[in-house]
Amino acid sequence: MPRSETTVSAETGGGEAVPGRVLLVVNGVQKFFTHRGGLALGLRDRGWEVEMVVPNDEDDSVIREAGIPTHSVPLVRSSMSPVTESKTVLALSKLYRERAPILVHHFTPKPVIYGGIAARLADVPGVVSSIAGLEYPFISDSVQARTLRALAALGYRLALSGDGSRVIFENSSDLDEFVERGLADRSISRVIVGAGVDVEKFRPPAEEREPVRVLLAARMLRQKGVVEFVEAARRLRSEGSGALFLLVGDSDPTNPTSIETEQLRAWGREEGLEWLGRLPHDRMPELMRSVDVVCLPSYREGAAKVLLEAAATGRPIVTTDVPGCREAVERGESGLLVPPRDPDALAEALGRLARDPDLRRRMGRRGRELAVERFSIRVVVEKTAETYRDLAGEVRSRVVNG
Repeated sequence: MPRSETTVSAETGGGEAVPGRVLLVVNGVQKFFTHRGGLALGLRDRGWEVEMVVPNDEDDSVIREAGIPTHSVPLVRSSMSPVTESKTVLALSKLYRERAPILVHHFTPKPVIYGGIAARLADVPGVVSSIAGLEYPFISDSVQARTLRALAALGYRLALSGDGSRVIFENSSDLDEFVERGLADRSISRVIVGAGVDVEKFRPPAEEREPVRVLLAARMLRQKGVVEFVEAARRLRSEGSGALFLLVGDSDPTNPTSIETEQLRAWGREEGLEWLGRLPHDRMPELMRSVDVVCLPSYREGAAKVLLEAAATGRPIVTTDVPGCREAVERGESGLLVPPRDPDALAEALGRLARDPDLRRRMGRRGRELAVERFSIRVVVEKTAETYRDLAGEVRSRVVNG
């Protein structure tokens, strides 16, 4: 399709969009479709010509079976080789020229940085970048993290600047930090909390069961507060609590803060603690309905999907008062906030909910209301489509006015 045809397909005014082609660029097929499949399908249902760009070493059948065309490029998540990374940028740039989209939308750091640079090389009219939280280089102070932080900062400055850019953050704290570091311009940035929850799949259960079950579902990383959760569970059990504490998720060898599998197995053998490993995401609604409290004592998030799913299921939440976690909770109404890295405060909050079924029910009802009002897929798709319409209108205006 010639560039001019794609570009002028976007109308302005009246909140309407005559959609054009948009490429969604991701670095992990399964994780993207688990977290944002509803977004891709929702945009398609609103008339956008959605295509996806995925790593060439991953099975993309789940996307194609959903009726979304895919394109493969060499994109290696763990690579730091200049040669390999250059091949990714060049492959993306070539694909962008061939497909001539009106917009490209990049998710996660590598696609954001490399895709943003490739889009400039290919003269893509509009570039949307999603920043789903600050990664390891920005929340650790190790020598390795500082080195990666400097490289990432340079990449973000190149990728997020220029005409035709929009940046979507999942919480306002990340937006503020990117602006303060000079990595993004506030005028082209907006906050859309989370990836959207299917509030029909995640629904409250009909009844509660005994004993009280407390769930932490996440990658088994120290920065997720897993160690503090285990310590809080031990303290409550030593005080006579009959609650059960469930860990769901796998270790991640690519992350420096990953907890070893042997340690997880050892914890799972302790009384009152269970480690269930990784569960397929299609089992999450059932798991959420089977527990009574959801906990995520993370040090920082983008917008923790598990907390939004917990709210939709009517589960009260205990989480840390940090970016990406506090946004999922109406303090004291749908859950409790505690300081990060504080197992005593965590134990106190979990114990309070474990002892008080009326409080659990009240907070669960309010969480469900918040999920429907703010966190549903419908809300996220509409806000994202609004961003697309706004940017497409700007693109058309640039072309028409020369």
